[in-house]
Amino acid sequence: AHELQEHLTGTMKYWFLGLTILSVILADLKPATAVSYPFPDDFEGGIGNWTPSGTWGLAGSTYVSPTHSVADSPATYYTNSSDSALTLGSSFSLAGAVRPVLRFQQKYSLEDAYDYGYVELSTNGGALWEQAATYTGLQAAWAREQVSLDACSGQPATRVRFRMITDESVVRDGWFVDDIYIGEAPSPVTLNVTTAGTTSVQLNWAPSAA
Repeated sequence: AHELQEHLTGTMKYWFLGLTILSVILADLKPATAVSYPFPDDFEGGIGNWTPSGTWGLAGSTYVSPTHSVADSPATYYTNSSDSALTLGSSFSLAGAVRPVLRFQQKYSLEDAYDYGYVELSTNGGALWEQAATYTGLQAAWAREQVSLDACSGQPATRVRFRMITDESVVRDGWFVDDIYIGEAPSPVTLNVTTAGTTSVQLNWAPSAA
């Protein structure tokens, strides 16, 4: 009877262990929240819309819209020989898009010409990626960046990611991103000639929406 009790106890332990492992696997397989177009994210609600790899995460030390941004290596320097990314957790459709763009605020400190930040795009849900923008060196102040998504127009399963690749030496503060917006570009500005002279012309225009 004692041996049977030990056997049953051991069996129950393995059974509970198996359930725990299965729960972890199912949690990892849980589908990401669907992304609609247009899509804004200022990271004030966390990074639940994104799938991070490496050390990507929320940063509270610098930002554009208070009180968070996202960074490849929050609160520390990045590491050598790394390849990490912050990937939008699910695809979005550009089937009805006219002038689609990815707009965001960024600042970065990267080893010039050796460590790089990339904006990459996928039109098949993340199976294959292509580079759309490249950054290296120093951008000390926050600045707005706009990347065209024209190459993805009409595609029903578009994804974006911010990817960092570093070489084997020299580390710096890294790449900070905030206030992401995926949507339509502002309407083109219309110029009107008000005065025309022999050697000069005066123009006026109305600013497009931000």
